[in-house]
Amino acid sequence: MARWIAVLSAAWIAGSGSAAIGGQIHRNAGAGLAMTIDTRWFLGPGYRPIPIEVRSATPQNADRTLTVEFLSRGPGPANNYCVSTVQDIEVPAGAGQVRAVLRVPQSLGNEYRILVSEDGLLIRSLSVAGMTDTDANPGAHQGLPKVLAVAQTPTGTQSLIAALTEGIGVAPQVAGMLPPFDAELAARTFPAGELLPSWLDYSNLDAICLSLDELQAVRNTPAGQAILRWTRAGGNLLVYAVERDWQRLPELEEILGLPQSKPATNAGAQPSGWTTPDKKLYGEPLKGFVSDESYGYYRAAAAEPAAEKKPEPPPVPDRAPFLYRDYGMGTVVALAPSDPYADSGHDWRWLCNSLGSERLMWSQRHGVSMARENADFWNFLIPGVGLPPVNAFRVLITLFVVIIGPVNYFLLRRWGKLHLLLVIVPASAALVTLALFGHALIADGLGTRVRVRSFTRIDQRRGEAICWSRLSYYAGLAPRGGLTFSDDIAAIPIEYEPPDAGARGRDVLWEARQHLTRGWLRARTPTQFITVRARQSDYGLSIRPSPEHPDSLVVENRLGTRIQELVVRGSDGRYFAA
Repeated sequence: MARWIAVLSAAWIAGSGSAAIGGQIHRNAGAGLAMTIDTRWFLGPGYRPIPIEVRSATPQNADRTLTVEFLSRGPGPANNYCVSTVQDIEVPAGAGQVRAVLRVPQSLGNEYRILVSEDGLLIRSLSVAGMTDTDANPGAHQGLPKVLAVAQTPTGTQSLIAALTEGIGVAPQVAGMLPPFDAELAARTFPAGELLPSWLDYSNLDAICLSLDELQAVRNTPAGQAILRWTRAGGNLLVYAVERDWQRLPELEEILGLPQSKPATNAGAQPSGWTTPDKKLYGEPLKGFVSDESYGYYRAAAAEPAAEKKPEPPPVPDRAPFLYRDYGMGTVVALAPSDPYADSGHDWRWLCNSLGSERLMWSQRHGVSMARENADFWNFLIPGVGLPPVNAFRVLITLFVVIIGPVNYFLLRRWGKLHLLLVIVPASAALVTLALFGHALIADGLGTRVRVRSFTRIDQRRGEAICWSRLSYYAGLAPRGGLTFSDDIAAIPIEYEPPDAGARGRDVLWEARQHLTRGWLRARTPTQFITVRARQSDYGLSIRPSPEHPDSLVVENRLGTRIQELVVRGSDGRYFAA
């Protein structure tokens, strides 16, 4: 059977012994079953896919349902956990092998355990306890892009790692200071049919790199379709071995479903629809990938000896080794070399600077950080809800102090009943407090309100819709059932100050949909999410020329909603508005 090697390479902010790839393979047996749980994956914001394989060690005469719970835990009490993710796995009678993928929102915990139960009873022999993901805080792995490289044989990506780490000008290790970045190469072997089947499985990556032949081989598999959908949802796909004169570019375009580009008219020109990189960026250090504010103290921390000058970069090549273009809401890069990892690193930095950190960095692409404050959190609240009426409070408290103080004292003294101060002052304070509390309940309500800003791209040729949304919630009382999202939605929480590893627990239940059951939407607390959805869709517009008015169009609305304004650009470049 053909096998595929997925080489996971990344550079990351390092603590002592930190790693950008966490987890391990757990193989357990018990209760007549053998279970393999593979927790290895990139650390960082997004979802961690955990493939699970269940095999029957003995013949099973009845259907069985296993409940798998993945608990991530931070430092603190033993029962303190960050995220609990639960999913049922059905094992039909007579089934020899069952596979499933548990998708876990990356938490802030640095330890995890896996509990396997049946009919509410824990199966200890199949469970995993007390495993450590060193420095697993996803916020700490946002310094540089995370790249998944797919190859038939183990691939050396040292040049890519060198381009990422050296390209930002990080100084050598200084006495008493840990190096800010480290790099590790980890290889995982997949049978062809075991590449991850959902685009959500790649949600925490920044780029996927594979050859044109490998893309051709997996194009019609669930995994291949998932990779393409992830790219159209905003990811970055790097395809190499397209050959120097771009002879195989039409083959790549056919796989991607793109219109065939017109061949270049002269040597060195790019095919139509593709962009060539700016030669001025060649030899430049990486720009915008690491924040000077956060990590600037690592730069040039120790001056290098004058005699050890870095070699000058080679001359700018006459022809760029890569082209790139938009693909849905993502980007596709076509690389000519058959082995891009053999490059010295200059071409990789050229590629990174050409695409830009806002495209290759997860936090910049999604607009949310799990390591630093999200200052724009306060720019997307629900107007008039959840905020204290500061000016009204100032007026009321001033009136209260004046009335309950000198006015009350003067009247009671005039009436000869100063002893009533002991009753009137606390009773008035309690009454005013209850009135303010009641006003807050009435003004904010007990229900849940939501504010949505979304952008949807509909590809009618593919029958696909990609939607990015920002959701702002405010709940007077936390809904009993929590929040429910489709299983093709990546839901990323936005917090003004990302919590530490001891944050309060959140629960996720995977069924036909993903249920954020507890801890995600708290009462009377502004809560926000970034959601990304990629799905099949029949929505769209039917546009045809008007038979009666040649300069007009007839538009049929199949979007399922009212259109307030419509602009149409014809194939001849003319614009129509309604």
